[in-house]
Amino acid sequence: MTNARDVILKHIDAFNGRDSDADPWAADAEFTAPGAQFSGRDNVIGFIAVFQEAFPDLRLEIEHLLTDGSAAAAEGIMTGTHDGVFLKWRRVDGTTTRSDRGGDMVLATAKIGDFEQFWNTFSTKGAEKRKQHGSKGATVFRDPNESDRVWAIFDWDEAGWQSFTSDPEVPAIFQEAGFTQGPPKSAEFLRQHDA
Repeated sequence: MTNARDVILKHIDAFNGRDSDADPWAADAEFTAPGAQFSGRDNVIGFIAVFQEAFPDLRLEIEHLLTDGSAAAAEGIMTGTHDGVFLKWRRVDGTTTRSDRGGDMVLATAKIGDFEQFWNTFSTKGAEKRKQHGSKGATVFRDPNESDRVWAIFDWDEAGWQSFTSDPEVPAIFQEAGFTQGPPKSAEFLRQHDA
């Protein structure tokens, strides 16, 4: 029987080598990511392929790997250059920066008091309200220089973001999420370069 450590290492080798046939996802695999859930090997491999197309040099690197019998957990870093088709970057003011790329995106940031408090609201009440205003998903990151700051990339257009932030029910959701310095603010686009 293959141990969990070997399965994780095999996945990373297959991922970095772009060898989906060698990737050890089982036929009944379950995969959860921010804003998405997939069942079955083909769906998981398809989801991974979207990222590999968008980030041609995407790589996974393990920082820590813990094992306990048939269970394992890995922590690592995914790095890559966004240079392929994925989502179109758009400023909240409507200025398109990668107009030849798929859908719209909003990048926003805020300071929080406690991540679990933030996530419990962001992933429930916040998600429900964002969906009402057209959001198709979000990916959340912690700022590497400010541990109390989070960044979110939303699969969302400008009109939806504006509608959400002006919804009269949203300030209470923001308060429950524990933002410490006011509501989230969208990032300001400065310039674009192809390399």
